[in-house]
Amino acid sequence: MTSINKEGTWLGFDLDTIKNIEKHINVPLIAHGGCGSEEDINALFKLDICSLGIGSLVVYSKKDKGVLVNMPNRDNIIIGNYNTIGQLVSAHKNV
Repeated sequence: MTSINKEGTWLGFDLDTIKNIEKHINVPLIAHGGCGSEEDINALFKLDICSLGIGSLVVYSKKDKGVLVNMPNRDNIIIGNYNTIGQLVSAHKNV
């Protein structure tokens, strides 16, 4: 689901719309549009989503600036009961 009102704004995901949609569907939800920080990613992972798109955040150095492939620090992203993505990956390597 792409929030066209948030796309490219770097102001965060449209959490209200995402929450409303996830209540009414029983298929995986991939959220996209508006991500501007690791905090936005963490806020989204508190919801019951399948995945998310963070295109501009990893492609541009900052809003309205030049291209720079830049990945968020995986140790700052919290998923479920895991404190970091690194812990999540480590826990699932042995599964």
